[in-house]
Amino acid sequence: MSEFAKVGANEHEIIVRIKEAQQEAKRFVSKCNEAVFALETGHGDHFYCAAYAAAKRSSLDLTRALSYMRNGGKR
Repeated sequence: MSEFAKVGANEHEIIVRIKEAQQEAKRFVSKCNEAVFALETGHGDHFYCAAYAAAKRSSLDLTRALSYMRNGGKR
């Protein structure tokens, strides 16, 4: 039996949007951890750090995923 067998189509769409936002949040936290590690180990400075730049891009992706979740699937 499917995990969505007991929910309607609307609820299924909400669950999908929530899970997408969760995945994006996990990616963001991972990128932040990588940025902290890079800065602590000297692989970046206050002018440039590739890991920090990736974390900032990931924050934008998370913002979009959260907006998509809040706005009922409208992009």
